[in-house]
Amino acid sequence: MSLYFSTSKMLLKDVVDYGKKLDSQVIGSGIEGLTTSKPYLRFKEANANLGQGYMLSRKSEFTEKLFELDQKRGNSYRGLYHGVQSFLYSDVPAEVLAAKRLNVLFEHYGFDFLEGSYSGESSTLASFIDDLKKPENAAAIVTLKFEPKQAQLVNDVTTFDTTYNQKVDDKDSKADFVAATRVRREFEQATKNFLAYVQGKLLEDSDPKWETLCSKILLLNQDVMKTEALHQAALKNKREEEQKKSEGQK
Repeated sequence: MSLYFSTSKMLLKDVVDYGKKLDSQVIGSGIEGLTTSKPYLRFKEANANLGQGYMLSRKSEFTEKLFELDQKRGNSYRGLYHGVQSFLYSDVPAEVLAAKRLNVLFEHYGFDFLEGSYSGESSTLASFIDDLKKPENAAAIVTLKFEPKQAQLVNDVTTFDTTYNQKVDDKDSKADFVAATRVRREFEQATKNFLAYVQGKLLEDSDPKWETLCSKILLLNQDVMKTEALHQAALKNKREEEQKKSEGQK
């Protein structure tokens, strides 16, 4: 059982809401000494800073848009990966060979970079797309008929980069965005450390209030993850509709 899950790809407003609900559960637990512990105090400070960062980010129209566009390019990358995986056990030898060739790329690039900085993710995706254009990989794309998936990835990456770069010269918006991004990462780390502390206390303390608190946190996490899954599904459907419209115009 793990009380922690990553909120790095959630919309900022949803992360703020999660932080408020988690804090409310902790305060309402009635566990002596919990709200004066160092892990909680760090979480409380990061949670407050996150709320302030969100208010800053709302001044910049492109902040939430960037989160959405970042999710889209990440989902396109994952979509191509899952497509490749589906052909690894094809009955057609040429398709298996093509899938294995492309799978090598995914083994090289992995997925960790999707959880990193925006600039780092942009750089890695640009390199990945360049590798896809190499003759042997381009041939594999054609064999698997993945041209639409590749085009979608390129489009999503380009859209994100264009949107981001359009605001680079807007110093006020940029400052607000950087501030919101920084406190978001600090919140993620503080929450992870605090929940690890809570989970550790569950194992070493016989007070039943710890078990009650952990159960409530797990239920909260399940609700949040379910909502996020629905949001991601809606984004996927929207992306597929846009892809169908794009293909129909060709």
